[in-house]
Amino acid sequence: MMRVNLMPQQILDARRQHRRIQLWLRLLGLYVGLWTLVAAASHEFVAAPTDELVGERQAVAAERESINASSELQSARLDELLSQVQIIRDVAGQPDWSILLEHLARPLGDDVGVQSVTVEAFETAGDVPLPREMATGPFQVSILGVATTQGEAARYVLALESAELFLSLDLLSTSPTRIGQQRAVLFQARGVIALEDQP
Repeated sequence: MMRVNLMPQQILDARRQHRRIQLWLRLLGLYVGLWTLVAAASHEFVAAPTDELVGERQAVAAERESINASSELQSARLDELLSQVQIIRDVAGQPDWSILLEHLARPLGDDVGVQSVTVEAFETAGDVPLPREMATGPFQVSILGVATTQGEAARYVLALESAELFLSLDLLSTSPTRIGQQRAVLFQARGVIALEDQP
């Protein structure tokens, strides 16, 4: 059997359209609600790690600045230590000059005095045989002294030469002089020495 609806077609169309609109509004509300939940959840999962990452990034930056500051301090300390090592090397690389001073003073007596001693690095030793192990030698030593007589000046130079410290030693000049009221002889000697490293 067939049922006939006596309602006008416009009302039926309006009801159908109203139902469709209601369905679309519900679907749209459900869709908006679902996206709101997704956005809130994603904000919780994305925003929290982002804040955490910002904190970690700041911690890493602070640690990097601390390391840079520490590195600068260590670099300055290293420069200071290298400077001290260089000074120690410079001092340690010098021969024991007390050996030369002892040899110069030993033959001195009342008749001879040393006014000045000059020591320079000696580049070429000529025919003089040189020892193998030397601190930084050979050295050229110039001695300026005064003696009561020319014989005392020669005796002093011969005593130095026989001490085996000098590889060669020559009395270069003597000249008469006065010290107060007394006559004296001014002498100049030059020689080559080689001081070995002392332990």
